[in-house]
Amino acid sequence: MAVEFYRIKNNALPDNLAELTTKYLTSSGLNDIKGVSKYLKDFEVDKQGYPLDPFGNRYVYKDGGVRSTTSGYETW
Repeated sequence: MAVEFYRIKNNALPDNLAELTTKYLTSSGLNDIKGVSKYLKDFEVDKQGYPLDPFGNRYVYKDGGVRSTTSGYETW
């Protein structure tokens, strides 16, 4: 959902997930749009700002799609 809200707000996809988390999942970004915060769950990020899946591994982002890198959960 966060990628889609970014696309709507910016008329483009983010370059990477770190850009999405550092610029738009903060109080000065997407969360300012009324109702958006209910679609965005709390998330952990690594030292470079990339969001982590529930197992502590980075998500993979390609062509606007996001998936887990944890073995067995790639399509989850």
